[in-house]
Amino acid sequence: MRVHLPGGIRLHGWRAVAVPLLALVTVLAVVLGLLGWLPGQGSSGSSVAGSHPSAHASATTSPTASSTAAPVADPPVLVPVGASAPDPTSAGLASALSSLFSRTNLGKHIGGAVIDLATGQLLYGHDADGVYAPASTTKLLTAAAALSTLGPDYRIQTKVVAGSTPGQIVLVGGGDVTLSTSAPAGFVPVPASISDLARATAVALRAAGRTTVTLGYDTTLFTGPRTAQTWPPTYLSSGVVAPITALTVDEGRVGAIVEGTAPRVPDPPVSAAQAFGRRLTALGITVTGSPSAVTAPTAPTGAAAPTGPAATAAPTGSSSPSRSSASPTVLVAGSTLAVVRSPALSDLVGWMLSTSDNDLAEAVAHLTAIAAGESADFAGAVTAVTNADVALGLPTADFRLYDGSGLTGSTQASPALLAKVLSIAASPNHPKLRSLLTGMAVGGFSGSLTVRFSDPGTRSAAGVVRAKTGTLSGVSAIAGTVVDADGRELGFVFLADQVPIGGTLVARSALDRLAAAVAGCGCR
Repeated sequence: MRVHLPGGIRLHGWRAVAVPLLALVTVLAVVLGLLGWLPGQGSSGSSVAGSHPSAHASATTSPTASSTAAPVADPPVLVPVGASAPDPTSAGLASALSSLFSRTNLGKHIGGAVIDLATGQLLYGHDADGVYAPASTTKLLTAAAALSTLGPDYRIQTKVVAGSTPGQIVLVGGGDVTLSTSAPAGFVPVPASISDLARATAVALRAAGRTTVTLGYDTTLFTGPRTAQTWPPTYLSSGVVAPITALTVDEGRVGAIVEGTAPRVPDPPVSAAQAFGRRLTALGITVTGSPSAVTAPTAPTGAAAPTGPAATAAPTGSSSPSRSSASPTVLVAGSTLAVVRSPALSDLVGWMLSTSDNDLAEAVAHLTAIAAGESADFAGAVTAVTNADVALGLPTADFRLYDGSGLTGSTQASPALLAKVLSIAASPNHPKLRSLLTGMAVGGFSGSLTVRFSDPGTRSAAGVVRAKTGTLSGVSAIAGTVVDADGRELGFVFLADQVPIGGTLVARSALDRLAAAVAGCGCR
């Protein structure tokens, strides 16, 4: 027997019978499967993936039978970490860590703490209650305060309202330093866009019969100095941080948001307003004169609220025009024309911690102050963050805070305090704080840890350690979480604030070895 298949393939002998027969069986099986006639399928001919084995049976048995049948639990996809694994002992941790603390490249003032995240018990301390400069690990305390005060779903609004004079519109800053001209690489979800805001504004203006406007900008949400009094002037000139204002785009950077230091514009609100005006012009709206600093008029009673997707928990960066209910050619002073919203605070915290973003930390601290009823300046931010951390149960007797980012070398915190905030964030009693843990950088893979945990002595901890780093002149710090060799989830903090001059890179390596030692041992 000989069979010819498409493509010039010829089958001879037994293959000429077997191959067509196999094809016929396959087609028959597919048809029966679609009709629901194969073994194991219900009579309805449908099957829900992942449904409980007893779910279909309970629909066909009597009430008596179903009440006595013991439900069969689905096997867990992942076994929970922590509670069932053995704790390391203090002696075991001391044996693994003591020699690493004695290394001179960390300087003479070194503190550490290892805590059980499941119980909050301090398992090991090396001057754990001592006072140290925590550098950017301070951002953990800012994150905890902001998440507990504002909530993880909080979004920052930037809006455009009708001004107090005919034909004027006002760009109102809401404290969103991530408002962008172009989406920064790695920032997920995408930040709110000033281009989206301009498009929505143009739509609202045309609906009101306006194609020519003057532009004002309002930065009054934040008050007081634009920099902390404890910051040296070099922070601005070197691009470590921009002046902290309620209105800025791209964090005041010259170009898109990137990790680390970058050149900054001298006046972020002016640059933001100019960028907004250029986009309006490109959309056919004529902007006369230069943007001017103003205070936006108060919204009129009963003014139309923004409509469309952005009026609720909108997708990141969405915008919505809103028309006044008055004459088509009149804009009611204070009425909202368009709004864009930042990503959720949980996402902002992730970016802030992973990349150690100073601008975002300060803005979040200021917004926390406003929500707490404190002044919207550095002093109010310090008060609000401290009070919120006290309310969470943190021992802040020796805690001294001067900003929200940790840029001040005079800031004081103990390893035990920072370890405690990690355990509180891990507690089921504080679900609002969960992004504090998940937002930290992953050793060897992301954020400020991308190029760390790569040498032979620490490579085993790459992908295992999640941590927040901290670096100032003479200060190196790391605080984070790890699952140890026995499967116990631990928090760790290691601070050194007398690092020898020029020894930052060597100190980082020494701190990474401490974290890797916690990850690599059962320590019993």
